[in-house]
Amino acid sequence: MLRHSYRLTMCRLLRNTSTGPVTRNLVRTSVDRYLGNPKRSNARYRAHLLA
Repeated sequence: MLRHSYRLTMCRLLRNTSTGPVTRNLVRTSVDRYLGNPKRSNARYRAHLLA
């Protein structure tokens, strides 16, 4: 059986300076398939788009 582990860390300060509610909070996701080798990871995801 193949096991995978993931660790998600997210830290964000959201400050509402208007009178309306916050309805959108933009987030950028970064995936690193080959830890320590960002060029290889970038090449893989250009070819396979989060597969």
